[in-house]
Amino acid sequence: MSGSRLTAEQAASLEKRVEQDSSDIDSRTQLLSYYFRKQIEDSSAREAHQKHILWLIQNSPESEVLATPCGLLYGKLNAVAYSEGKDAWINQLKNNPENLNVIENAAKYFMLSDRELANELLLKAQSLDQENPKWPAALGQLYSLNMIKKSGDNERTEAKKALEQLEIAYRLSPVDGAGADSTP
Repeated sequence: MSGSRLTAEQAASLEKRVEQDSSDIDSRTQLLSYYFRKQIEDSSAREAHQKHILWLIQNSPESEVLATPCGLLYGKLNAVAYSEGKDAWINQLKNNPENLNVIENAAKYFMLSDRELANELLLKAQSLDQENPKWPAALGQLYSLNMIKKSGDNERTEAKKALEQLEIAYRLSPVDGAGADSTP
């Protein structure tokens, strides 16, 4: 997040570094943070932000920054860039079908815009890594988000699914190195 405090000159210097060494993930990460704050008001910042995200999805899909708000493309800001990101993630998922880091980053990308795909990815991750509490926790979050557009019985169904997943996450979470249900 230190990129959010960069000056324009520092950002330009990092851009030169990336131009010289396209695999400089640290510089790209700082630039994403820098452009993230500016992208709403500045179309050139938005384009630079999108360019770096697409590069990371295509070349370094396991990068931690892709799991943060700075590493997401939003369809409401630019539907074309979002679609390019979606295509890039689908391609990465085909090439890395059991890579949990890629699955997690892609699921976070789709969490707000394509909840069905996010659900599918999180269920797959959960089946591949059944003892990890982060998958049911993420599913609980997703089902909670689903409640926003539901009402009545459908809302209760999503709430029940969210609670079930969060309870699973709690049971799987370590307490002093043991599961929550373990007794000393």
